[in-house]
Amino acid sequence: MADEDLPGQARRALAELGRRSGWLLVYDSVPSPAAVADLLPPGTGRLLVTSRDPAIRRIAPTGGVLEVDMFARPESVTLLRRHIPDMRDADADRLAAAVGDMPLALDQAGAFLAETGMPLIAYLDLLAAQPDTLLDEETLHHPSLAATVTASYTRLAADHPPAAGLLDLLAFLAPAPVPLTATPAGDAPLPPGTLAGGDALSLYPTLGMIIRYALARRVGASLQLHPLVHALLRARQDPGHQRQALAEALNLLATARPGSPDNPAAWAAYAVLTPHVTAAADHLASHTDVVEPDGFRQLLVDTGRYLEAVRQTAAVYALAAPARARWTRQPGPDHPDTLNITTVLAAALHGLGEQQAARPLLEDTLARQRRVHGDDHPVALRAAANLANCLILTGKWEAGRRLGENTLARQRKVLGDDHPDILSSAHNLAVLLASVGQHQAAHALGEDTLARRRKLLGEDHPDTLTSAGTVAVILAELGQHQAARMLGEATLARQRRVLGDDHPSTLCSAHDLAVWVAALGDRPTACTLGEDTLARRRRILGDDHPDTLHSAHNLAIDLDSTGNHQAARALAVDTMTRRYRVLGSSHPDTLASVNLATWLAMQATARGPGPDPDPPRTGGITHPAGPPDGVTVAHSGPPEPDPFPHHEDILTRLRRIHGPDHPTTLVAAHDHALALGERGQHQAAHDLIQDTLPRMRRILGDDHPTTLTTAGNLVVHLGELGKHQAARDLAEDNLTRCRRLLGDDHPETLSCAHKLAIQMAGLGELAAARELDEDTLARQRHVLGPDHPDTLITASNLALHLGTLGDHEASRALGEDTLSRMRRVLGPDHPHTLIAANGLAARLSALGNHEASRALAEDTLSRMRRVLGPDHPHTLTTASNLADQLNLLGDHQAARTLAEDTLARRQLLSPDHPDTLSAAQKLAFRLSRLGEHRAASTLFKDILTRQQRTLGPDHLDTLRTAIVLAALLAELGDNQAARTLAEDTLARQQRTLRPDHPHIRRTAEVLGFLR
Repeated sequence: MADEDLPGQARRALAELGRRSGWLLVYDSVPSPAAVADLLPPGTGRLLVTSRDPAIRRIAPTGGVLEVDMFARPESVTLLRRHIPDMRDADADRLAAAVGDMPLALDQAGAFLAETGMPLIAYLDLLAAQPDTLLDEETLHHPSLAATVTASYTRLAADHPPAAGLLDLLAFLAPAPVPLTATPAGDAPLPPGTLAGGDALSLYPTLGMIIRYALARRVGASLQLHPLVHALLRARQDPGHQRQALAEALNLLATARPGSPDNPAAWAAYAVLTPHVTAAADHLASHTDVVEPDGFRQLLVDTGRYLEAVRQTAAVYALAAPARARWTRQPGPDHPDTLNITTVLAAALHGLGEQQAARPLLEDTLARQRRVHGDDHPVALRAAANLANCLILTGKWEAGRRLGENTLARQRKVLGDDHPDILSSAHNLAVLLASVGQHQAAHALGEDTLARRRKLLGEDHPDTLTSAGTVAVILAELGQHQAARMLGEATLARQRRVLGDDHPSTLCSAHDLAVWVAALGDRPTACTLGEDTLARRRRILGDDHPDTLHSAHNLAIDLDSTGNHQAARALAVDTMTRRYRVLGSSHPDTLASVNLATWLAMQATARGPGPDPDPPRTGGITHPAGPPDGVTVAHSGPPEPDPFPHHEDILTRLRRIHGPDHPTTLVAAHDHALALGERGQHQAAHDLIQDTLPRMRRILGDDHPTTLTTAGNLVVHLGELGKHQAARDLAEDNLTRCRRLLGDDHPETLSCAHKLAIQMAGLGELAAARELDEDTLARQRHVLGPDHPDTLITASNLALHLGTLGDHEASRALGEDTLSRMRRVLGPDHPHTLIAANGLAARLSALGNHEASRALAEDTLSRMRRVLGPDHPHTLTTASNLADQLNLLGDHQAARTLAEDTLARRQLLSPDHPDTLSAAQKLAFRLSRLGEHRAASTLFKDILTRQQRTLGPDHLDTLRTAIVLAALLAELGDNQAARTLAEDTLARQQRTLRPDHPHIRRTAEVLGFLR
């Protein structure tokens, strides 16, 4: 039949359908409603029409149109497995994501891979580089995607050239919704976050034609291309056409007016525009001859600042680094846009921990701004403020402070006290002052800045809330944790209302609040808040974002402090691994994680089976120090979870990388000294801190918090070495400085007071030590509360001093109250609780209640063996004390057996460890009481030799052993040796102790008997 008879044939067929019912007629791939307008069948059956033109709904009854979108992911996987039945889930998911779940592309991809056997990774690489070639294979039932897109584009270009031109430039933006809108009439502003696509009479028909040819879809008020269509449209353009289209895309982006990136109200607009700015900037790498319009450069700078505000640091760097390289060439290094993007890049480097790389950028920017504008121009002063921050972060404390103060003074002269730039510089200077230990000055400036921002900007402005958060941090550093918590809670509530629960700034405040809550002793609440913050940061920022990892690091510390040691260690190792991968081996956060993981591993090793013990104890006195902060370490490769590097290795690496005087190196030296002290190597610890402290004083200043902490630990080691007078003098100086700088009630001040009381007791000033400890305890109860761990530890130690003074009843009452509180707050098996129980057992014995003492000591020993392990130092101390009780109860053989076992276990620490020697002393006493004086004398001689070598001949423990040995030698009839030893001991005691010290009286009594 001739073609001209087809219309007639169609009419006859439709008429025949009208005489029947129950039929189905299919019109496939109808180009437009007009194509079938004269071929609509009668209503006695069903008509199915497929079309890519949304206007087809004109011929459908109401509700009779079903829009078919991309496949859901399970549908995509099912289609791929029809071609490749054994395709792995991960591979199918990856391929489906790459083609955007488009059915035709999935069909093509599956068929191609099944036929060629090409590896998936090679296919995906080709798809990214040559989509037009790879998607040009026809399927069994359909033409190829490349052919389909080309045909549609060709028809569109013929019917509506402006629509094809718009598609060409959209191919150089992101395959995300493009917020096109008509150019406003007159001076009306463009809606934030939109792009001016031309007048309404031309724009909207153009968009309608693009949608009609199914080359894009409408998403709300925006237009979106499928990623594959997007790639195919760009690939079909020749190089000259691509350069023109990219230039037009940049001009389109230059029309955007999203607002200030500092204003959270504008962030939604930036979130829409950012993928397009990033995509267009990426294309400039291969089209270096395309000139960027001024408006696009400004938008790129503002987009970088927006990404910085929402803490997308890696994205800031990826956008700013190539932009700076381009703009340094054109429009030149002194152009304002180049200087602005350099500042953005420096901020990104800071966020990535590369302060040393950021510093020369900021120094160059300041020099150029001053040369172009003058020293007092606002942009030059802003650059100076940025450099001051960087100087502090790179260890140039004094230079940073001077520049910050000078900049603020100049800004106030030029701009006045309340200009936003002034308040920003004042805020930054407050942070700088706090970082160099000038907390009182930082607090005054921070409070003033907060008050001015509240007045100028309002209570809920983000800058005001930032100032409030900073003041809260400074309050915490001043020891005013309760005030910090109250301000932090109020700030967090406002941020949640203004910015939302999941905003990065809100989460920062929540993170800080968890720290202050922990400092107040409420570790369970801190863990709850920390876990919530970590979960939100993981969801919003991702598992590997620096802020997420910061929360994970702090949560590991809080988990450890609440006894959840295994979870703490697992989280610390995971955080360390992620930081190493994301931030690199030299980033301070990475190195802090290595230090934390190292610390927890060392504790686990020292403990043996069971949960990890609490943070370190300093100088034999329980002192909640927590894992050392701020230690950095570098590795040549990713650290293995086990074994962890020792502090000595960390310090060696840092000295090589940063030099011996870098603040990070100095903190590492401090931490290594702590580790040495934990192992009983007090002389080595003393020597290291003696070297470190003068360096800290020179680099950080005498009154810097880190300097004061290091001086406090030197006090401990001096005391351990028997140099109580030197320790006392340093402790008094440290306490005076802490009281002046931090106030009488700051936790660090109270820690210094406690250490001074220890040295007073060592010098025989027992009444003065008791008075100072009672004052410290009263202040801790007032500031931290009666149940805070620091308060309870001081109470436990005061009970010990009371017992030493012979006030056993007061000692018992305080010990029982402290133990009861510890059991309630920390739990009956917490190491601090068990230490307090061991001390109370000793006091019960001193009161003659030996059976109660024995029962408590046996229960405590059983718990320690289960919780800490049989070889832990605390376990062995308790076992030694129980042996004392057994001896007092007349069970000498059981006491001897337990003492011998304890000594054997303590030999694992090394024969010269103070705890080993203490156990040996007690065994020697047991032997003496059993009448084995010769064996006891031999053991005491060995102990004395070791103490003289490791502690020194003038150490209090050495002298105590000497006088006991002298008495024992006298009992064996060796009066001459006893007298010689007693005279030497008395001379040493008189040289190192006060005349009324009890040990001098005891030695004098022994010597008098010998004479």
